[in-house]
Amino acid sequence: MKLVSLNGPPGVGKLTVAKELSKLTGYPVLHNHLTLDVIHAFLSFKHPQFWKIVSKFRKHVFKIALTSGIPGIIKTGVYAHGRDDTEVKRGITQAKKLGAKIYFVWLHCDHKTLHRRIQAPSRKGTNKINTLKVYLEVNKKHDLHKPMPFVRSFALDNTHISAKKAALLIVKHYKLPHKK
Repeated sequence: MKLVSLNGPPGVGKLTVAKELSKLTGYPVLHNHLTLDVIHAFLSFKHPQFWKIVSKFRKHVFKIALTSGIPGIIKTGVYAHGRDDTEVKRGITQAKKLGAKIYFVWLHCDHKTLHRRIQAPSRKGTNKINTLKVYLEVNKKHDLHKPMPFVRSFALDNTHISAKKAALLIVKHYKLPHKK
């Protein structure tokens, strides 16, 4: 089982790239908001138990995905430097115990592009951060612009490339099986 983990700040294009990568590899996308939105349906993000429940739910969902017999999955996420270390390390250990080979990708773009993408109409009506005010508050509290320091990631600046080109570069970099 191959696990492609796309990480980066909100609005960088993780889900858009993941969808293009899925078209190339045939791997399903397990994006960050699939799990967040389920729990958010009955608890607010600020509820004291929200993140604990999300963590347990994700652990269970990933175990199911990683033991399903499919050749690979694509996961997206936002890494908060320092705050997420323990949880991410646990997830990596769990995935490896289940036989997954993990391919980390750190997506980033320049601030002007990121600010434009955060406010894109496609983010409206979702639980995604879609205003600069909220983004700046969250980023100030949880440094979201650093790659995970304890893993090797393919750093990919997608400021001036399409999601399709980014997906092709990921496939090439990691030599992932893909449709031609």
